[in-house]
Amino acid sequence: MIAPLLSICIPTYNRAEYLEKSLESLVRQDGFPQVEVVISDNCSEDNTAEVCGSYCSRYPNIIYHRNKENIYDRNFPTVLMLAHGVFRKLFNDTMIYEDVSLRYLIEIVRKYSGSRPFLFFLNGQQLPEKILPVTELENFERFCILTGHRLTWIAGFGLWEEQCVNLEDEFPYCGTNLWQTYKALRIVSENEQSVLMSERIVSIQSVKNRDYSHGLYTVFYKNYPALLAPYVQSGRLSEKAFRKIRKDMLYTQAAPWLFRMPESLKGADFGKEANYKELILRDYRHEPYYLHFVIWNFFHYRLKEIRCKYFVMLKKLAVHTAFGRKLLGVKRQRNLKLY
Repeated sequence: MIAPLLSICIPTYNRAEYLEKSLESLVRQDGFPQVEVVISDNCSEDNTAEVCGSYCSRYPNIIYHRNKENIYDRNFPTVLMLAHGVFRKLFNDTMIYEDVSLRYLIEIVRKYSGSRPFLFFLNGQQLPEKILPVTELENFERFCILTGHRLTWIAGFGLWEEQCVNLEDEFPYCGTNLWQTYKALRIVSENEQSVLMSERIVSIQSVKNRDYSHGLYTVFYKNYPALLAPYVQSGRLSEKAFRKIRKDMLYTQAAPWLFRMPESLKGADFGKEANYKELILRDYRHEPYYLHFVIWNFFHYRLKEIRCKYFVMLKKLAVHTAFGRKLLGVKRQRNLKLY
């Protein structure tokens, strides 16, 4: 059996309706027949098995595996071990793939299949500094600074086939809910070679009632720094770089959580960390930039909210007048964004 160049690896649990839309966006692409799709189901209680069975019966390159019980984050390394591809790309079960994303992934994997650096896909996320669409790095510290908290996103992560052997030995790290981050740091620290891709390849479906009972604060503001700590202690990552990463986390990741409830957090189950805002701010209150952060973001998000309401009100008024309708027509024609 000739191994496929690329495996799309999807761990899933109780998200049949989202997974179906995700698979549909995959199968309609030109590059789909060239890839393997592996789904590892954490013993879902909805109709995930039926949805996957339907796709498997129509597409022989889709493989479905069902765990005997919910193994939680151990499903991430498990689905990678189940795959057969030269490169095995991890994705969430909520992804909607852009029309050319598979072709793009295949080109990237083919380009680097000889040298095999660590590949990380940023999907258009904003970085602390501007980089090229494909940026090759040869420095562990620079990799950590550029990726920062974005390294926790499973859909940016993937491994080469030889890196997927005996991953069950790393199951204990799954308890941090950041196994993929642990693995990425370990690989790049050992060989220094990494490549960052900034191209947007997927969009994310908004999921109702997400489960954050594992703790937003614990995972991102305790476990993630704890994974970086050994590299600071060994000198691989400087204290200055570590502080820069923590500051970037506050300004780019925590700010929306603290000052504007994103759609992804509305109605979510936060478990014992419903006070995650207080916990995050407590960790940063002694930093020299803390006061600036709080004041600037309060007014930034408050003014943005006021501006949005103002323009929505004007739009409602405008549709009742001929002049207003003409202005709205000009806005649409020129694709103007006013709020």
